[in-house]
Amino acid sequence: MRKKPIRAQFMNIDEAEEWVERINGNLIITEENQIFFRHADLYLANFEEMKYDLVRTLEMQLHGLKLFTEKKKDFFARRLAADSLNTALKRNLRLHMPNLKFEVEFKEGVFYDSPKIGGFDFGLFDDLYNLINFRNYCFGRRRIHDGKKIWQKEITKREDWTELADAYDLESFEKGVDISYNKRVPTIMGEVQFGNWGLVYYDLLKTIQIEQTFEIDLFVYITAAGNLSKYISAGTVNFDRTKDALEEFKNILKFPIWVIGVDFE
Repeated sequence: MRKKPIRAQFMNIDEAEEWVERINGNLIITEENQIFFRHADLYLANFEEMKYDLVRTLEMQLHGLKLFTEKKKDFFARRLAADSLNTALKRNLRLHMPNLKFEVEFKEGVFYDSPKIGGFDFGLFDDLYNLINFRNYCFGRRRIHDGKKIWQKEITKREDWTELADAYDLESFEKGVDISYNKRVPTIMGEVQFGNWGLVYYDLLKTIQIEQTFEIDLFVYITAAGNLSKYISAGTVNFDRTKDALEEFKNILKFPIWVIGVDFE
């Protein structure tokens, strides 16, 4: 938070050459570029370490960025490829926040981390609580007819699920009866969004859909603010558009949302 964003969007030819040679950079987070919707700040007060770790990770140096320019009459406009930023940021999250799960899908009351696209970029949740929900889905009071097959298929994909299932001997419990367990870790879903502006509505709607059957404790939304929103594209999700979308959906959204607008050093 000590660094400041570059103020001038336009450059002369010497500045432009220096800009395109860069492959590293840092994001900047300021108080004015954060939104604590539905008292998310009060919720985060109980998880200061998680909040600190996330902000610290987002402000770490990013590597492998693609910076380029766009000619504007006698000047050059700064540009940054959103896909390179997205990749670099998620790489840092994976390296420095090992408790997070990535590419998280939600189906039938269960969170699955998988390589599929379409879920949430990252999430934090109670692994045992989640696995017990999956066990109840396969073998509980309202078990599915091919529960054993589904159980084996998903368990064998995930070493951590196998270890937990063995540690608590979940397959030994009586079939047709749900296992009761109170979650001990908050359910936090997160999205890194530098895509088309309409995706902010898609991201909010998929979270609302989950809330119909499962309580999300916090939704973290990371998007561009300030100069960075200009460097990426005028047609992408940014802090101001997210703020507008929250206002539109304020009567529907019932869960805390922490919006983090990131600018570029």
